[in-house]
Amino acid sequence: MRPEPQSVVHVDCEPGQRILVPQHFSKHVSWMRGANAIQCWLYLIEPGRYSLLSDQNLKDDAHLESVRDLLVEGEVPAAEPTQAEGISKAAIVARLARTTISPHRASSTDEASWRLTFPKVFEIFAPPDYTPTKLSVMVSIEGYLEIWYTDLLRKAVLG
Repeated sequence: MRPEPQSVVHVDCEPGQRILVPQHFSKHVSWMRGANAIQCWLYLIEPGRYSLLSDQNLKDDAHLESVRDLLVEGEVPAAEPTQAEGISKAAIVARLARTTISPHRASSTDEASWRLTFPKVFEIFAPPDYTPTKLSVMVSIEGYLEIWYTDLLRKAVLG
């Protein structure tokens, strides 16, 4: 008998390495389909909590579209030199990193999964006193695949 899919999966991952995401999570994320690698984005929601987004998710978001344009196309219209965003809004560029998620099957007897490359650039944003190699994968109530540091998730659950 096959075990029931879990709502949260805990994985080990070194920064810059791949996270194995069980196949059943893809049924909640409409763009995670097919047999080829998919270019996507990881968005730092808050220290230790990330959301996996498609390119279309960024294009559809008023705040992230210009950041995507800057990172992909290398330019955005310049503002007046004396005009500057507040630090939270200006830092949004550092909260977004391009990554790849790919279908994966280690052998013909293994269950299919996805491999997500966790960007090494986010290593510096690990909350202090948390284990950066212990991650948890889940689908948020907003419908996005999220990656959390397991220690942070444990603290959020247990209070």
